[in-house]
Amino acid sequence: MKAIVRYGQAFGGYTMRDVPEPTCGPEDIILEIKAAAICGADMKHWRVDNGSDEFNSIRGHEFAGEIVQVGEKVTDLKVGDMVATGYEGCGHCPACREGKVNLGLDNNTWGGGFSKYCKIPGEILRIHKHAIWEIPEGVKYEEAAVLDPICNAYKAVAQQSHLIPGQDVVVFGTGPL
Repeated sequence: MKAIVRYGQAFGGYTMRDVPEPTCGPEDIILEIKAAAICGADMKHWRVDNGSDEFNSIRGHEFAGEIVQVGEKVTDLKVGDMVATGYEGCGHCPACREGKVNLGLDNNTWGGGFSKYCKIPGEILRIHKHAIWEIPEGVKYEEAAVLDPICNAYKAVAQQSHLIPGQDVVVFGTGPL
């Protein structure tokens, strides 16, 4: 299958390549990707040659899809479920310990949303019950794919800023969030 992949750890290294379709282990799920959002960082890395030929990851951490395969030990998810990513991080890596949870799961070897199929390993599902979320009825795949960045913006403004209704605020910057 075609996928946008990253090579190496240095800046850049994104390109489209053929990669094998993921295989489902006893605790894993396989999603067919229906929609994926493009993170601002992805745009900066696209087609920038960093000189590496060492496979790093399949890119795309904001996506939604349909479960097409579940491992025999998976009991709380089923084929046909519509889900979206909700990365909470692994909880153990340096990025997670600093609260930068997307950085922890964004560089993985098991899959991403810029492909036809993505594997979510059982080890991730065990650690993070909210690595994926069921998409509510009436929400489109395209809308669900951007719930992660929308929630990041909400958390920054509504939860971490300690603003209360009626206060004035100035927002600096022109980023997508």
